[in-house]
Amino acid sequence: MADLSVQFIVQAGITPAFAAAAAGGDTFVNTPRTFVEAKNANAASRTITIAKQISSITLGELGTVSLADISVVVPALTGDKMFFVPARSHSPSGRAAMSYDAATDLTLGVFELPRS
Repeated sequence: MADLSVQFIVQAGITPAFAAAAAGGDTFVNTPRTFVEAKNANAASRTITIAKQISSITLGELGTVSLADISVVVPALTGDKMFFVPARSHSPSGRAAMSYDAATDLTLGVFELPRS
């Protein structure tokens, strides 16, 4: 599993960098301002799975609600997908873990928006 560096977006802008997806999955530091951009240059779509860290939450009168892993499908051939990872999907240390159905031709960038 590789550790992806978070790129901090500044007012002047940044030149985003993308890293190849690791076959064993990747991790990154996740905050409420963090998002991931995935690019797929393969002829087949790619599915990114973010494992849940808690299995359920209690929502007042609704009772207990079961939570599922998050799956993001990145379209084939230059497919581009941006997504965020909710806090329920990162570890107590604030790290989120992603795995892939296949890592070939899949690149990822992790970005964080500035505080207001």
